[in-house]
Amino acid sequence: LSSSCFSQINERALFLWDAGVSVPVGVFAKKSITDLNSGFAQVGLSANFSYHIRIKKNHYFSFKTGINSNNFNSNSLTSSLQAQSNSNSYSTSTGRWSNINICIGGTDLYRLNKSNTIQLINSAYLGVSFVQSPNIIITQKNNSSGMQTTSNQASSKATAFVWSIDLGLRYNYSPKITFIFLSSYQSVRPTFRNIPITNSSGSNSNTSFSQSMSLLHFSFVTKINLFSRS
Repeated sequence: LSSSCFSQINERALFLWDAGVSVPVGVFAKKSITDLNSGFAQVGLSANFSYHIRIKKNHYFSFKTGINSNNFNSNSLTSSLQAQSNSNSYSTSTGRWSNINICIGGTDLYRLNKSNTIQLINSAYLGVSFVQSPNIIITQKNNSSGMQTTSNQASSKATAFVWSIDLGLRYNYSPKITFIFLSSYQSVRPTFRNIPITNSSGSNSNTSFSQSMSLLHFSFVTKINLFSRS
């Protein structure tokens, strides 16, 4: 699900970056206009960078920053609107959800076998997320009169606290090569305020709403230590 790179300097400092997919879960992935919490989010792209400083054996202070981008599912929105009305036809054009996270936290390694070649990785982060909501344009056409109106909800920005948990397995294949599987769960709930909605009929307004955004991210990492001694 991702391509990754992991490098190190004698295990006192670890650097990791990866790029792959972000999978929306819960109400963020839900596609129902009758549920105001639905996010209509699709599977998107994710990129993360983390830096870990060892504070004692198998315990690290961690810094992590990353970005997620998930398209708003306009086809599902159109279908939902159409299902509620036989007298009108709808078309939609939408943007995407995106967020940039800056977090700090800790990472622990737990030995799973006597030789210490297999370890459990556990990380927890807390930070700030800078979130942008999608622009949403809905065009409604009356099938009888042919009259058409267009509603445009602008994109908006918000800042909120974000937390995430990483779990993974680390297999030390040799002094030079290590394989790592990581999974990450991220949650943030921004509130977007005073978003302008313009209507071709002239009835303009503002709206505000909160959106729960939960995402899963998976990566497989190969770590190559060019400076180790066999």
